[in-house]
Amino acid sequence: MIEHHSRDRIEFELFENGLDFILSALEHLRETPSDRNIKYGVLHLSSGIELVLKTRLLQEHWTLVFENPKNATKQQFDSGDFPSVDFDTCISRLINVCQLNWLDNARKNLKSFRDIRNRIEHFGISDSIEAITSLAAKSLSVVLDFIASDINQDLVSEHEEDIDNIRRDLVNFEKFVKHRIGRIKSDLKPEDTIIECPRCRQAFNPDFDD
Repeated sequence: MIEHHSRDRIEFELFENGLDFILSALEHLRETPSDRNIKYGVLHLSSGIELVLKTRLLQEHWTLVFENPKNATKQQFDSGDFPSVDFDTCISRLINVCQLNWLDNARKNLKSFRDIRNRIEHFGISDSIEAITSLAAKSLSVVLDFIASDINQDLVSEHEEDIDNIRRDLVNFEKFVKHRIGRIKSDLKPEDTIIECPRCRQAFNPDFDD
């Protein structure tokens, strides 16, 4: 569990920092969140996801977390004072360098959630809670699969309690999404056209299993 008792220093290693952002996001998004809580929930969740993804790059080689690995120096790395890899390049390196080919299928959902984050941070947003929550649930699911399959298991064991807490909150997200889709399903007619929601990437199908 993430705890820091010293009041004269703050210390978070990369993976721990990512989990802490995710836990903070879940605190903001629980139950019936206010608009403000949704905003900070999205910002923190997006940051947490990115840090967890970068953890795998760091496992591969420390230069991969740099924007330009060719210019990376150990002194910059140790100080943390360097331009880090952006989100899209991070995903590409995980697929092409770390050979995590399964992430290619998850890229669309992660990118859609990242786009929501960018709109909130750099412009503004008007969107449904359902769309945001659905994308948050899908992104969390990807990250938990990623942690289970691709993060060093000693590191995972060290933070097992926090990861279990994230899993429990994911179940609540998925229940919400399933309930919402069930309500939409009841309003559909057999002749209605089924499309994928461009915001949450959720396909609305009258044959969706309960």
